[in-house]
Amino acid sequence: ATSLDQKWTWNGQTLRTLGKCLDIAGGVNAAGTKLQLANCNGGGYQNWVADADGSMSNPTTGRCIDSPSGATANGTRLQIWDCNGSAAQKFSLA
Repeated sequence: ATSLDQKWTWNGQTLRTLGKCLDIAGGVNAAGTKLQLANCNGGGYQNWVADADGSMSNPTTGRCIDSPSGATANGTRLQIWDCNGSAAQKFSLA
């Protein structure tokens, strides 16, 4: 079974788990900025769009959710990066 912290919901705007929103740390829009869970506040750094190629992008920064160097190890912290269509930026919504 999937643990609760691995179950996310997307309402067309925010990605949520455990009552928190996926947020760009410190509101910094530089490539490589880490993502974090934070209290949902409706801010632009918590908005995500599902793109046709399977990526999730943030309209405020124009960058995509990315796994650094395509890492798959437990504990890898996701980041924002220039959208590039790589496997490190593909997500499945169910």
